[in-house]
Amino acid sequence: MYKWVIPLALPLLLAACVPDGSRTVTLVADGETRVLATEALTVRDLLAEAGVTLDTDDRVVPVEPTFIEDGMTIRVIR
Repeated sequence: MYKWVIPLALPLLLAACVPDGSRTVTLVADGETRVLATEALTVRDLLAEAGVTLDTDDRVVPVEPTFIEDGMTIRVIR
């Protein structure tokens, strides 16, 4: 009687565990402050998505491998 419950419930449970990929971040670069909605996973991914290129003497806070969190601010210091 309950054989159908597990096959139906499992996809619903798994779907509930997947986080929404869209996050809102503030990017400060080149004298501009932009608020962006992104699905980027890391700061490096966000910079690429936003078209920001870095020179060897540029710094990024937080550093490029940092995972994106909703509401974070990313600064490019040239």
